[in-house]
Amino acid sequence: MLLTEKYNDFKFGVVNSIEPSEIPKEAVNKSQNVYYRENRWRKLPGLVEINAATLSANPVWGLYKHHLVVPNDSFVLAYSGSDLFKYDIQTKTFSSIYSPMSLNSQIEFLEFPPSLYFGSKNDLWRRWDGTTITYPVGGDNGLAADAPRKFSKIVFNPYAGRFFGIGKIGDDDLMYYSAHIDNEGMEKWPDGNTQIIESVNGDTPREIIVFEGTNTLFNQNSISSGSVVGSPSNWRFQREKSQTGAIAGRTVKRYGSRVFMLSPEFEVYEWPTDKFITKGRVKFSINPNRAYLACAEIVENRYYYICFESGEAVSSNKYHLWIYDILGDTWSGPHKQYNLTSMFWDKDTNLLLTGGSDNLNGFVMEHRGKNIKNAVSSVHWVNGYNFQGDSRLDKRYSQFRIKAKQEGTLPLT
Repeated sequence: MLLTEKYNDFKFGVVNSIEPSEIPKEAVNKSQNVYYRENRWRKLPGLVEINAATLSANPVWGLYKHHLVVPNDSFVLAYSGSDLFKYDIQTKTFSSIYSPMSLNSQIEFLEFPPSLYFGSKNDLWRRWDGTTITYPVGGDNGLAADAPRKFSKIVFNPYAGRFFGIGKIGDDDLMYYSAHIDNEGMEKWPDGNTQIIESVNGDTPREIIVFEGTNTLFNQNSISSGSVVGSPSNWRFQREKSQTGAIAGRTVKRYGSRVFMLSPEFEVYEWPTDKFITKGRVKFSINPNRAYLACAEIVENRYYYICFESGEAVSSNKYHLWIYDILGDTWSGPHKQYNLTSMFWDKDTNLLLTGGSDNLNGFVMEHRGKNIKNAVSSVHWVNGYNFQGDSRLDKRYSQFRIKAKQEGTLPLT
């Protein structure tokens, strides 16, 4: 008996968290380095390094693109080892603008024109104005009692006219706020300018995002928010309805009215729609001891990229990249060789900037091209079982007819 099957649409993307025999025929079990887009499986763009020499022998833990209004200019900044580097587009080289910083910390950036601030929970925050040097923030070279603390992140809310910081070691449950921008602002953080964030099972804020007059704080097991319009005496904070929180602050990304994050259960949680977009569909392999270092980015205003160190016992290519098509509601991955510890979407070029780890230590790369830093990008595509309506009999395909679109001029092999 001759049976044929035609596959026109892989509308479910990757499904790997159920028994292979239950995977729909319009799904696949694995799509390493290929993703489904516009009704066709396509090769995932590679990584092309922008610096010829490594910044250091360490991962690139911080990445940002700073814009100056006067003069009209922009700079790519990268943090690796113990140095913060500035990229010169003309010479295509990086030069250090500040050292030393704590080795291998996740530093964060805050753009507040005309300045850029940077720091971490292990480093005092500093200011950069586009020159060759940086400046301490606060009195006594940043060591004054009312200078900004070593926060894991600082944001600015224009509705309050103040800066807000989280992640101070020893006071992890507090959100600090600065003086008003009309009264020294970032330079002054008076004692007592704090707000306790409600805890669930001892969790503390991992990330803070600003949307209009509201600050939303993402703890490991909970989410809280509050209006910061007007005087601090009028601010009100409350627990939000949510099933979980964020284990890694850098995975918290807002897309319109929705926010995506990696939960402590290693699921991707969508809030405030209150649903897990991976559960029952995609199962990640994550190193639980390094999950808090995962990073994510919104790419092309359509895809949610998330990268983390895997739980597989391998000597190289330790990281897995997964991609969620927000519009198509499909996953692809795990994409390997994309060993990334930081990502930044460059709106000027419509390219994803990435910071490397593992064999990509010390390199800043653009997400384009066919190869990954001159190495061949290995594709592995695995479909699910197809019983063609009868699971009692073993079936084997003897012929395949594949319609493919070739790029380039070399013959297919």
